[in-house]
Amino acid sequence: MELDTLSFPDDFWSVVRPLLSSDHARQTLELADEVEEYFGGPRDIGIARQFIRNHLPPGRIYVYGAGLHSENIVDILTHRDDLEVLGFLDRDADRLKTFHGYEVLAPERIVELDFDYVLISYQRIEATMVDRLRQLGVPAAKIHTIYSDPGFIATAVAEQFSRIERRLDGRRFDHVIVRSGIHEVVPDSVLVELFPPETTLVIHIGPAKSTVAISPFWTIDAQGCAALAARIVKALRPKTVYLSTAQEFELFYFPIRRAVPDTQLIHEIYDFFPLIPEDWIKLGINASDRLIELMRLSNYFSCRYSQMIVSKRAGREWNRACESFYSPYLFVYPGIGSKGSVDWDESTRESPGDGPVHILYAGAQVPPHFHIYMRSDYNFLPLMEEITQKSNVTIDIFNSSHAYEINDPTFRNYMERYPSPPMTYHRRIPFDNLIHRMQKYHFGWLCLPPREQDLADQQVVICNRFSAYVYGGLPTIVDAEWHFIADLVAEYGAGLVVEDADPDKVLRAIRECDYQALLRGTVRLREHMWRHNEMTKELLCQLVDKAGNNPSREMTL
Repeated sequence: MELDTLSFPDDFWSVVRPLLSSDHARQTLELADEVEEYFGGPRDIGIARQFIRNHLPPGRIYVYGAGLHSENIVDILTHRDDLEVLGFLDRDADRLKTFHGYEVLAPERIVELDFDYVLISYQRIEATMVDRLRQLGVPAAKIHTIYSDPGFIATAVAEQFSRIERRLDGRRFDHVIVRSGIHEVVPDSVLVELFPPETTLVIHIGPAKSTVAISPFWTIDAQGCAALAARIVKALRPKTVYLSTAQEFELFYFPIRRAVPDTQLIHEIYDFFPLIPEDWIKLGINASDRLIELMRLSNYFSCRYSQMIVSKRAGREWNRACESFYSPYLFVYPGIGSKGSVDWDESTRESPGDGPVHILYAGAQVPPHFHIYMRSDYNFLPLMEEITQKSNVTIDIFNSSHAYEINDPTFRNYMERYPSPPMTYHRRIPFDNLIHRMQKYHFGWLCLPPREQDLADQQVVICNRFSAYVYGGLPTIVDAEWHFIADLVAEYGAGLVVEDADPDKVLRAIRECDYQALLRGTVRLREHMWRHNEMTKELLCQLVDKAGNNPSREMTL
């Protein structure tokens, strides 16, 4: 497969400009309609089951999706006398093989089969799966959805909005936080200092997540529905909307901005899609070509018409990119906690000496069949293996993508390859537990060999892995291609920067370092990060305090 190689672009918006119309205001309205249709109705499994029971047409069907959502509806499908489930389709068919006694086939097999229609069973974006079936030659008339069915959208939005109205009981809010909850830059513990909980509502728009229940704010769940979230915001007409989005939820900019065009909008953007190769996006979130276009358009419009952009990117390349933003920009170090939150004893960490060197990797690790990612951001395992073979080094890997036992089949390869020292693989553990465990390690790991595929985003991003190491007082081993991170590590003496990393270079850097100086440098860097975030928080406070005084920028060229 030919890979996209993406160095940092001279023109940040070059991939977006061909998608723009001359009338930005009108395009915003049109894109808001498209996004609301794309996300469909609220992901309420009770309403979905009722829809399947009463409105799904009879026939001989294949179900596209053999995951948790299908677990929640398979009993309804199999108990309808006028429905015959012939089997399931799933891109992970080779691993799954069967689902509730039915054969699981790769989607590509659909062209060989006889059926009345395919039912999409997926709780996130159905349109990506519809696009895939259309590419395979399945006629639109033989594809049925649940959440993006017009009848379902109208019924479910009206029903859920009525429930929310009753719950709010006329209560007014000055501020609304709209959160996707997949990833975040600014945590609730900071937002609570910007937005008073008694006058702030959180609208959760992402997948179901247990942390919704423990938010310090009054929280309601829009269940992934852009139309419902926009309707709630429009009814409340707050002074400030703080939009915190990642992945496909970046698209919520359009319906939210249409709903409240005069409200101050602060957009915390996790993903900047002009910097991410298309093959990466397609693999990571099963994105269609149109979804990629929409996400890039969302980045553009928000950076032009929001009152403030917040993200975790900085450095020499990023500063040039920000010159093309019309909106002010604030940079935040993610996941660094606060000065008062350090409750562990850092004086016990000793230099490696002649004993084993203990290294920690704590962050995402993709499944081994994600070959594209392995060539750019997650290809460090062979390097780790060679290091442990050549020297007295132990490495623990805590995979933040592997949260539960149900995920074990996806990551079985790692569990079997690294069951015990010198390389040991673990599921994710709670963040607080991880930070306290860091005291037994000497280095955090963010080091890759020379990449087969360059990622522009790596040159400017502060990844949460790195912030966590610094927060825990752990010096970082990083390769030089993480430009901004490497610059920080070098400036503060907070770890080891390795050029064109290989096992011998990494081991030499460890042997020759002044480890106690690296510990002191990491503490200095952490203090810098805390000071920077405090200043950023003050600027956001000033902006929120002035909410309502400055109208939104007019959408004209």
